[in-house]
Amino acid sequence: MVLSVTNQRISAALLAAAPASHATGGDASLQQAGDRFEALMRNVRMAPPDHRGDMSTSVIAQMAASQDAAIQRSVNDVLALSSQASSMSGQEMTAAAMKVALELASMQLDMEARMGVVKSSRSSVETLMKNQ
Repeated sequence: MVLSVTNQRISAALLAAAPASHATGGDASLQQAGDRFEALMRNVRMAPPDHRGDMSTSVIAQMAASQDAAIQRSVNDVLALSSQASSMSGQEMTAAAMKVALELASMQLDMEARMGVVKSSRSSVETLMKNQ
């Protein structure tokens, strides 16, 4: 929806909003406020935010990247285990399977701990907003 904002509409809105004592006197501060509003309305389009470099400085982005790397490592280990299974002895297969299982369990525990922190933070914010 596009609204046409003119000086007359701004002046009329300011005069309608102003107390009766100021409306008749043509208060200069009202005119300045109207001029500032008009200038802001002329520049309604804002430049999109610049997110270059955010990935290196954002703590959340770093956490997501490290979690993604850990998941990728686990997937690679499972794939390597399945491709090398035919050439391994029983003991080597058992040791490799235990290593992969431990790695997957560790990754799952880490993920659950992070999700617990996120959920408790969200719950705290919700409680704070309810109390406001």
